[in-house]
Amino acid sequence: MFLGFFASSRKAAFLFLGLCCTHALLGAQQVQPDLPALTAIALEKNLDAHPVWQALIHQTEGKPQIQDSGFILSAAHFSSRNELKVTLAELFGSQTRSAMRCKFPARYLWLAQQLNLAMEPLTDCEALNEYTEKVPVDAISLIFASENLNQPSSMMGHVFLKLSGKNHEGLLREHAVTFYTDADTINLPKLLLQNASTGMPGFFSVLPYQELLSQYTEAEDRNVWDFEIRTEPWIRELLRLHLFELREVQLRYYFHTYNCANLIDELLTVVHANIKATPPADPLWTTPKDVVKRAHALGLIDSANVTPARTWMVRSIEKQLNADQTRAVMRWANGDVRELDLEKMGSDASHALAWQLASTYKDFLLAQKTISPAVWSQRQQQLLQRKPALPFELHVPDSANPQNAPGDSQISLGHTVRDGRAYLSASYLPASHTLLDDSAQGLGQSELKLAQMTVFKSLNNADFFLDEFVLYASQTQLPWSSLVGGVSRAVRLAYEPQYSQYAETRHAAHATTAWGLTYAITKDLFTYAELGAGLGLSERDLYWEASPGVGVLVNELWGMKSHFSYHQQHNALGKGGVTEHVDVTQKLRLTASTTLEISWSSSQGSNKDQRSTQTAWRWKSIF
Repeated sequence: MFLGFFASSRKAAFLFLGLCCTHALLGAQQVQPDLPALTAIALEKNLDAHPVWQALIHQTEGKPQIQDSGFILSAAHFSSRNELKVTLAELFGSQTRSAMRCKFPARYLWLAQQLNLAMEPLTDCEALNEYTEKVPVDAISLIFASENLNQPSSMMGHVFLKLSGKNHEGLLREHAVTFYTDADTINLPKLLLQNASTGMPGFFSVLPYQELLSQYTEAEDRNVWDFEIRTEPWIRELLRLHLFELREVQLRYYFHTYNCANLIDELLTVVHANIKATPPADPLWTTPKDVVKRAHALGLIDSANVTPARTWMVRSIEKQLNADQTRAVMRWANGDVRELDLEKMGSDASHALAWQLASTYKDFLLAQKTISPAVWSQRQQQLLQRKPALPFELHVPDSANPQNAPGDSQISLGHTVRDGRAYLSASYLPASHTLLDDSAQGLGQSELKLAQMTVFKSLNNADFFLDEFVLYASQTQLPWSSLVGGVSRAVRLAYEPQYSQYAETRHAAHATTAWGLTYAITKDLFTYAELGAGLGLSERDLYWEASPGVGVLVNELWGMKSHFSYHQQHNALGKGGVTEHVDVTQKLRLTASTTLEISWSSSQGSNKDQRSTQTAWRWKSIF
């Protein structure tokens, strides 16, 4: 029905006009009903309940996600039905219908298709024609940029769309369609409070894709996954026109209810009406990984490719070479030796790995301004002359692919004995994972907790209380690399039990940060040392605290994992002195989404005769 839409023409601007003409020919024998009859037909067909219509007006659970009255035409009395009535009136009954069709071309296209109406060419839509000329769309991809725990707005990854196509000159053009907010701040409490109440300014942009790709892979060290979406031509055009409708809309960004994942979910509903109803469908939080997994579950993904971050690539290859091979590459790239003797690297596979490591590492050094462009060019010529016969193949672990990622939410039930008193426990983590969960990128360990709540019910009396509330906690145990370095870090904002030097237990709120180093003894054995400091508040008393510590993480057979840690807490609860803590936790995997965790901890103050101990087990489900 819409084949004429993608017929070749001199200018891409006439693609949309071609669709209109083709549709007009198909409906030329039809007399268009008047507005009351047209509205009656639309309501009889229940178009207001259609998922695509609700996606075009960005409605979720009966409420508009966009409050801009320039976009929501029935803002004063909003409902999906009222918005449909007003839209029909503006597009087919008002004196300004030509201007409204230029403003809402996607609504016009979809309603005409649903109602089998003839469409008039939009020859006077100057801004629309300029847009379609600059943004061709022969293919649509779903793009996922991996997590960046050091940047609050992207600590769960980022998802956006890519539009690709050839313009009227036959040149490939790629554009990113992205929704984000500016959260470049260290004031996390203020950031989280603002997002929970008023939200933050949201920025919707259509920009050159290669610029954004370079930003993620080079400046932010994030892997970028490209999932090409299976679409029909007219659907691609409908999506492109809807993006035009959003160009001047005022948006608010909320981490938990309207983030990049929510917006892309709505856009993909234009492609497949059932995407929002496809698992995983967490009613409290939609994450970027959820969007990818839904598209995969519906069979929308046609192909998948990854562009690795430069430092990720260096670390990944470094793990596959021995220390002597890595050292030889480092000395060559830094200019300590003139020639890189690839023949001494051993097998053809090692030869290929060393060549690729040298190529990537010299790029890293240039970006860090460690070597000059002249030295880089010299090294580049040497490598081009000695390219190995065996091609390099990058191995990306399946766990790094967001299609295969575990869920982003957790619940757990357990039993705890603390200082001889027994409790039942229940915990809910809306997002996202703990240090004992599987590592997503395969090169280190990480933890991210947002709004985790744990309640205790005493088995000795009627006590029922909040034992822990973690507003925000992030931790990265990134192994040190001889080539690119690497610092581990942690941040924690929480209300939880604290132990003083007198072995007394009291709940307190505290904000701490820690920095340290992690070393990979083997690919499954990690040790770390860190130094933390922060502020605490207990019974209206504000105090400082410091906490040096060491630990060991072990990845074991059958998905098991162990964590051993020892740290000191100086001035805990503002009582002075030093409290020593030892924690041991063992994770047992029961199924792909359930685990059993057993832990033991001991806290001892300056008085060696006093000790606080805790033993617990927790059954955990990830969804």
